[in-house]
Amino acid sequence: MSAVRLAKRILRLAKATSDHRLERSGLQLMATIYEKQRDTKSAKALLKKLLEVPGATVQEYVTALLQLSSLAPHNGDDPVKYLTKALDQARTSGNLDAIVLTQSAMLRHYMSPEVDSDEHCITELLSSQKELLKDNISVASRSIIFEDLAICEEGETSGSNELRALEQSLTEVTRFSLSDYSTNIVNKANF
Repeated sequence: MSAVRLAKRILRLAKATSDHRLERSGLQLMATIYEKQRDTKSAKALLKKLLEVPGATVQEYVTALLQLSSLAPHNGDDPVKYLTKALDQARTSGNLDAIVLTQSAMLRHYMSPEVDSDEHCITELLSSQKELLKDNISVASRSIIFEDLAICEEGETSGSNELRALEQSLTEVTRFSLSDYSTNIVNKANF
């Protein structure tokens, strides 16, 4: 069975049973499929519909907004609009892992070569990420922060701080056996 047929089947079942969680999962799956097929307009429409389905968790809502921000340039939209909305939602909820994820996405947006970097915003976001390391956050979030520090401080140092931050990120990840993510970090560090 193809992924599209499976997603459509999930959506039909969700409608028949009025299961909002299943409907959100089906919409997310369809949006991801369309995104992979480079049909960004359909992916955007499905994600916007997902945001309207009642009962979404903070993580689901933030993830959908972050996905919309990554699709935005392909649809003539402003990614910052979605990033700001995601960050507001994460902060309002107090979900520290969602805050880390959203701030990281915002940092990476401002650090990308296609965007005029906002140094004040980057400094503020980095400071906030460093503060979150003091809180009780997940290992994945710690790893994201260390990676952000490595990426954002790259231009400021000879590279030793970047390697140190990537090494910390790799240590956090491997401690908890997140092998796919650790492979990505190793590739970035060119070990």
